[in-house]
Amino acid sequence: MGSTVRDNTNYSMLQAQIDSQVLSQKRFVPMEERHDTSLLPAEMMPAICSGQGLPHSSVLVAALILRQVQQEKFGNMARISKVTSLPHPWFLSEDSHVNMIGVMEHFHKFMQPGDYICIEDTNPTVPEKAGQGLIKELGYTMSGSSKLNDLKRFLMDHPGKYVVDQKYTDFYGYNVTFNTNGFLKRV
Repeated sequence: MGSTVRDNTNYSMLQAQIDSQVLSQKRFVPMEERHDTSLLPAEMMPAICSGQGLPHSSVLVAALILRQVQQEKFGNMARISKVTSLPHPWFLSEDSHVNMIGVMEHFHKFMQPGDYICIEDTNPTVPEKAGQGLIKELGYTMSGSSKLNDLKRFLMDHPGKYVVDQKYTDFYGYNVTFNTNGFLKRV
C-alpha cells in the first residue's frame, strides 16, 4: 500500500496546495515533479473529512465498511446495525462496475451532510479491462460512459443532496481523473 504518513506535515502541505490554486492554475503534475509521492487516497481521507488535515476516525470507518461488505452479501447490508452506528463523517469509495446505482441508493439512506463518497472509474476513457494500456497484447478498449450516465441519473434522482467537490475532483486540472465528477459531498 505504500509508505504511511506519520505526521500532519503532508496533510497541511496538501491542503495548502489545494487552497492556493484557482481552477485556471491547476495542471497535471507528473509523479516525478510532486513534492510528496507517498500520499494515497487512504492517507488523504483525514484531509478530506476533517478539513484541517487532522487524523480522523473516518480512516478506520472506511476500512470497517469495506470489510463488512466483503463478508456479507450486499442485499443483507441493511441488517448490519454497525453500518448506521459508525461515526460520521464518512469517506466511502464506490468501485463496483455492476449496479452502481444500487450501491449509491443503499448508502444514501445512511449518509449525513458532510459525508463523502468517491465514485471510481466514471471517466469514459477508463480501460475496460485491468492491464489495458500497460500490456501491449491486451490492446485498449474504453469502458464508455455508462457509469458516468448512471452517476448523472442518481444525482438527478436526488436533487440538492450532493455536490461535486471540485477541490478534489479537479486537483490536477478540470476532471483530470478516472473519477470524473466522482468526489461527492452529501449536503
